[in-house]
Amino acid sequence: MPGRPGDWFPPCRIFEFGLGIYLALRLPKTLWNRFRLPFSKALRWLSDLAFPLFLVHYPFLFLVTALIDLGLPVVLAISVYMGLLLVMAYWINRLDMRVPRKRVIARL
Repeated sequence: MPGRPGDWFPPCRIFEFGLGIYLALRLPKTLWNRFRLPFSKALRWLSDLAFPLFLVHYPFLFLVTALIDLGLPVVLAISVYMGLLLVMAYWINRLDMRVPRKRVIARL
């Protein structure tokens, strides 16, 4: 793997994922709702897109260099890349919301 292979090796991140899952399941929902953050709707929307963005950002990283090779400035190439990834992550998230998990799990 290019870059830092430890980031892609699941046991290296088991503590972070495990802590996140534990906190999400154990802490009461009212605790999360007490935080009054500015732009909270935007933060929630972006947090919903975090995992789909994580899944699609690396395979499409070649687009930045391809756009730069076409003559776009670096800032514009990165902006186009991020815009495309946000749209793709949004649609992946919408598709994921349509999966009837309870029925699928009940059948197993």
